[in-house]
Amino acid sequence: MLQRLSQFRADYKQLAPAMAVRYQADSPDSAKLADVLTEALSQYGLDRGNVSSKPIPDTGGEDWSASIIVHTAQGDEETVRRLLKALAPYFSAQVLLIFDDTRISQLTLRIMVAPAFTEDGLAVFR
Repeated sequence: MLQRLSQFRADYKQLAPAMAVRYQADSPDSAKLADVLTEALSQYGLDRGNVSSKPIPDTGGEDWSASIIVHTAQGDEETVRRLLKALAPYFSAQVLLIFDDTRISQLTLRIMVAPAFTEDGLAVFR
């Protein structure tokens, strides 16, 4: 699994992409997935250096039907999609990209609903 992140990091080293992982409060399963993703990202210098994947409040206007939301700039879409593909072994969900002026070094992946986990640890969303 980590080989995908290693390859991504090598391919995009100059861009210095970095992602914070957040989750909805009061969800142990979301917190578990956030911790796993943060740990994987940090092994390759792809995390934003946050101490923990602490919950953040709703910022309003979010599509609550999406399991995972990532804010990014339109020009970074291809890079972000490659990063999400590298993270694919950890979760199975449709990811909603919201295009705004978020820089590639300040990405945030928000887990909007609690996942369930398969026997082999894959997070799945209903």
